[in-house]
Formats: sequence, C-alpha cells, structure tokens
Amino acid sequence: MVTVATTVPDWSDVNTYGKARYIETLLIADIGVSKRFNRDMKKLRRAVVTLMQALNLYLYQLDIRLIVVDVVEMIAHNVTLERFAGYKREKFHEFPAHDLAILISSTYEGGIAYVNGICGRSAVGIIGFFADAPMEYASIFFHELAHLLGLSHDAKSDCSCRQTSLDSDEGCLKIEYV
Repeated sequence: MVTVATTVPDWSDVNTYGKARYIETLLIADIGVSKRFNRDMKKLRRAVVTLMQALNLYLYQLDIRLIVVDVVEMIAHNVTLERFAGYKREKFHEFPAHDLAILISSTYEGGIAYVNGICGRSAVGIIGFFADAPMEYASIFFHELAHLLGLSHDAKSDCSCRQTSLDSDEGCLKIEYV
C-alpha cells in the first residue's frame, strides 16, 4: 500500500553531480479518466499540467526533469501492469519517442511499476487518478518513478544497467547520498 504525502521531503543532501536528467514521458489516460473530462483532451491536458507542477516539487531537488511528449487516451479500464506493458510494446511505433509510459487509471487507487524498469522494455507504470488532490497524486507518481529508476522498498537496490561514464546517456539514474 502506498501512503500519500502532503509535504515534499527535503533531499538537499543528494549529490546529482550538477547534471539534470531528462526523462521523456508518455502519459496515457484510461477511458474512466478521459470520461471524467468528458473526453475533452484539452481539459485532460490541463489536469496533467497541474500534476506536473506538483510532481516537479519532488523532482527538481533531484535534478530530474520529466518531459511529457504526449497525453493520449486508452479505450480500456482495469488494465494490469503486464497488459499495459504489452499494449505499449504493441503500439510503440504509433507513439512519440519516449523513455517511459505511465497509465493514469481511474480504477487503481495506488500505483505499480517494475523496479528498475526504466532500463528496458518494462519502462511502464500505473498510477491512480486523484483529480482533486494533485499533491497526493504527485507523491504516488514519484513513488512509482522511483521504482522504475531502480529503488525498491528495501534499502538495497539491484540496478544493473550498463554504465559507461557519468556523461553517458546509458545506464541507470542512480542517486547517491554524500
């Protein structure tokens, strides 16, 4: 169970080596979320901007920037993580280039993602939709993003992506404490 946060933790001791990391993100709204906005994608995109503003309170401290490449609708509901990963693989060529795809779900109350998924074809996650509570919604998004970047609920992380150099675009985004 994911607990939602209403305040942003202080990560001022995190060493990011002064380099911002950019993650191109595709957001996919299930039909329930889309219907909440009367299937008006302009209204849905405005809600996504509110989410991104709240999420950035977490990410900016860590020099992480999410670039939303698109917000699209998925005519489905009650989608599992495995089914969503399959959908992304099947439709990948139809979407703009992205590093990560997140399903915004009307039926899921928490979030779920593959630990270390960003390193491969499992760069997908599902987050529940809380239109009236953007900070809570953002904390769940951040929690699942942390899983995708290699952090698990235990203290140890098993991030095993190839790392060629600090300036390389390959490898895991690891956040080391000093």
